[in-house]
Amino acid sequence: MNIDTCNAYLSSLTFPIDVGQNPPSGITWYDHSSIPELHGLVQAVTGINQGLIAYTMNATMDSVVNKQYYLRYEYGRVRDACAGPDGSLYFIAYDRSSPRIMRVRNALNTGISGASSFELAVYPNPCTDRVRFTTALPAVTTSAILRNMQGEIVLRQKVEVNAGLLDVGMLPAGVYYLQVGNSVPKMLLKL
Repeated sequence: MNIDTCNAYLSSLTFPIDVGQNPPSGITWYDHSSIPELHGLVQAVTGINQGLIAYTMNATMDSVVNKQYYLRYEYGRVRDACAGPDGSLYFIAYDRSSPRIMRVRNALNTGISGASSFELAVYPNPCTDRVRFTTALPAVTTSAILRNMQGEIVLRQKVEVNAGLLDVGMLPAGVYYLQVGNSVPKMLLKL
C-alpha cells in the first residue's frame, strides 16, 4: 500500500492556529531552559522590523494562549529561526543584500544543573523606565544584577529578594537578563 505523505495531512490538519498581518518566514520549536520566555513555538516574521514571535500553546497544542514579540526593531527583516542544542536561538536577519546569522543566548546559562534557584516574576515586561520583581521567598537582602546580551553587568543593586524596584531608564533599548540572588535569570525587554 502506497501512502501519499504529501496529502495525508489533510485528515488531521487544523487551520489556523494563528493569523498575523505580516508574512512568516520560518518557525521552530524551542524547548530549552536557557531562555524560558521563548519556550514553545518561535516564528520568524519577514515584515520590516517584525522580529520574532514566541507562542505559548495550550495543553493540546491546537491554539495559542499567548504571543509575545521580541527583537522587533533591532534586526530589520527576520528570515528564519532555529534552536541550537545549547539553548541559543539562531536567526537570519536584515535583507537579502546583507543577510547575517544572529544568535540570541542567555549569557548566564553555564550549563551547570542542580544549583538551587527560584523563579522570578518581572513586570512590566517590556518596560521603559522602572521594572518590579517579586518572588515567593521571604525577605532577604541580596544583589540584583542586570546583564546585557554580551553578559556584561550593566546594573548591580542591593535589593530584598522577595520584591524590588529597579530604575532602568538610563539604559538603552534592548534585551537584558535580570538575576536576583540565585534566581533563574529572566529576560527583560527595555523599550
